[in-house]
Amino acid sequence: MKYLQILLLVICTGCFSPDDMAPAFKAECRNTSNDHIKTTLTQNQVIFDITSDRGIGRGNIELAKGQWPPKVVLHLHLKGLEGLNISSSNRNVERHELNATKHKSNSTDYYEVIVPDELLSGTTKLDLEWVDFYR
Repeated sequence: MKYLQILLLVICTGCFSPDDMAPAFKAECRNTSNDHIKTTLTQNQVIFDITSDRGIGRGNIELAKGQWPPKVVLHLHLKGLEGLNISSSNRNVERHELNATKHKSNSTDYYEVIVPDELLSGTTKLDLEWVDFYR
């Protein structure tokens, strides 16, 4: 009986690999310019790198499988960040309600925004709108 329990434990451990439980995302831009959203998933967070040629754009992020990680971060690769709107079925948050930190390095500059938990609770989709500078 003991050998049977060990055998079942070994078999079942292989049935549930971490990849099966990892969240999956679908992210896309909804305008015609050359904008992109790249997803980087680590154990405790997901980072969405947003690049926008024109500086004004819209996109959405959908949780296709699994659960939101404890930390959801946006990296907006823009020259400025005058406008940002993040909305879900729960709530709508504007730029002035968010903490955007500018990061500068030799290779890239970006604004980092941590998505508030209340936007993620009970929803699988985020809608984004961004503006580098109002014209």
